[in-house]
Amino acid sequence: MRSKAAHSENAGFSLLEMTIVGAILLVASSMAIPTFNSTMQSWRGDGAYAGVYNELKLAGQLAINNRQEYEVVFTPGNANTTPPQGGTVEVDSLTLLQTPPNPQFPYRLSAYTLPATATFAVPPSAAGTTGPDAFGNGSTAIDFSYPNTPNRLVVYFTADGRVLDSESGAPVNGVVYISQSTLTNWGRAVTVWGYTGKVKGWDLASAGSGFQWISH
Repeated sequence: MRSKAAHSENAGFSLLEMTIVGAILLVASSMAIPTFNSTMQSWRGDGAYAGVYNELKLAGQLAINNRQEYEVVFTPGNANTTPPQGGTVEVDSLTLLQTPPNPQFPYRLSAYTLPATATFAVPPSAAGTTGPDAFGNGSTAIDFSYPNTPNRLVVYFTADGRVLDSESGAPVNGVVYISQSTLTNWGRAVTVWGYTGKVKGWDLASAGSGFQWISH
């Protein structure tokens, strides 16, 4: 018959064993937390990209469905305020809405505000790379300037499927960049074709020793 002492000795973990297991778990968690945080930030960034993309698609669809023009207005935001102000993109009617979603804004049909983790900015890793669809100069975050426009932040979606410069009324192509200050190699972009109203998404991806924009 085994003694009580021998049974007690094998019944559980020793203090040393528990200490080793605890140390392993601590190291594992310390390695997992940065990866988890990075993944969460990437998800939030993808949400910001989707919000901007969907607003632009909405403007085009409304214009075609309702046979009238709609205005899209970008506001860059300000990361230096407390709390930081996220940039916004909104879709406005050119006529007074009878039942606006928000009575305080009688022309606004829809609006999206970037989360605090994202901003309208050209990602640092994209500096010097060819812009998506070769639009813009690759340094301006919201750039509806191709071929030329005095106002880069406001465009009109029309019933015939075009996107027009708000000043000249000419078709204008544009690109909108989204980045996150905590993820220097992360970036998304949305391009808009003036003559067709096509809205296209882009991802910043590594390419050899640099980066390039690939279709989302």
